[in-house]
Amino acid sequence: MKNSILFIENSKRRQKNLIALAERAKMRGFSPILIKGDLVEDISLGLFERVFSVSSCNLDELRKCCDEIDKSYVIKSCINPSSSFCNGQLVAAHTAMLAKERGLVHHSIQALYQCNNKYLMREKLGEDNFALVSSVEMLMYHAQRIGYPIILKPLTGVSSHLILQCKNDEDAIKAFRTMREKISRGYYQELYVNHSYSDFSGKVRCFSPQCEFLIEKYLYGTEVTVECVVTENEIFMPIVHEKLQIREGERVVYEDILITPPSSLDQKAVLSIRSHVERVVRMLGVQNTFLHVELRYDHEKGPQLIEVNHRLGGGMIYKSWETFAGIDPYELELDLMLGQCNFTNTKNEISSHGMLFFFPPKGGVVHDVQGVEKLCSLRGMLHVEQTFSKGSIIPGDDEECFLVQCWMKADSASHIQKTYEAACKILTFNIGETSK
Repeated sequence: MKNSILFIENSKRRQKNLIALAERAKMRGFSPILIKGDLVEDISLGLFERVFSVSSCNLDELRKCCDEIDKSYVIKSCINPSSSFCNGQLVAAHTAMLAKERGLVHHSIQALYQCNNKYLMREKLGEDNFALVSSVEMLMYHAQRIGYPIILKPLTGVSSHLILQCKNDEDAIKAFRTMREKISRGYYQELYVNHSYSDFSGKVRCFSPQCEFLIEKYLYGTEVTVECVVTENEIFMPIVHEKLQIREGERVVYEDILITPPSSLDQKAVLSIRSHVERVVRMLGVQNTFLHVELRYDHEKGPQLIEVNHRLGGGMIYKSWETFAGIDPYELELDLMLGQCNFTNTKNEISSHGMLFFFPPKGGVVHDVQGVEKLCSLRGMLHVEQTFSKGSIIPGDDEECFLVQCWMKADSASHIQKTYEAACKILTFNIGETSK
């Protein structure tokens, strides 16, 4: 019987992570096995020793696949990289349940739902400046209760999709109509399906992300991310990024530049941010995972939570882990899910590094990207990557979609800012219309 690591996936999101994890599992001598739903596409299926295709990803169907796998393999870990919904349930939660039933390392099912449903997260944390609204009347009531400015956004969204800032009733009504009109056109529709959640008391809650939306108080301050590793009992937070430049568009928030260590926050502020994140993580009961936590730090109010992402951060975050923690995050994720994590907060690098992200002017077909090679010659540039190849269809009208990303070492925040400005002059994007 061969030892295997089982991957379960039903999303086009984060397939790079799936491939990276499967490659490393194979290098360790495990047989990677994939159970894939209908939405998995353009993937290196030859990497997996066995591939099972399922239509629904419900728990019974997944158990049947596992029974078949058990005939030839010993499953040592169950991993779902993307946390998408399918047929009213969270696939990551089903994956955690399978692992739990087998006595394997697993995630907290409650925490998975709370991190993937922004309303449940805020409810669990005992916050009050938020509400779930499904009508203009509900929106007006809660907007007055919370107080403008507010943000209207999807209940289960990613990639800054439809982040609508409202300063008054007129803005809010317009935003609600925009949300109703556009949410069904989002790139990651698997996140916006109706789903249910059963809490510790057994009460079942039902949610309809295309009909009900989250409103919350607009947060002022410096935006940061905290990158965490959480084991069964310990929380490590070795990396804090400051979002050096963000642009709040009409429907999307664009994150152009991240810097670490933070350039405008002192050590006291960073300590308070880490302390706040630790309280949040313990309240949610998260375990055995990476976390990508987003906050804003107000010098009067302190750290204020935006969201907790139950995963390794996207973009160039993996480069931060390599540089500042001295680890391969995909290897560490396997360690976590095999119960072999021995992570320590060892600092590997303290000089400033920056991430640069470049967004096309609109969604559509990638015809051409010019200037990528020239970015490599900019001072301090360490890594340049085009994220979508020629001919790809990309989002970008109502959600964040970077087409080029960079990782650089810098003398200062000013150096990073000037490099970004120089790169903007070098890069050109040719994006065509999609065929109707």
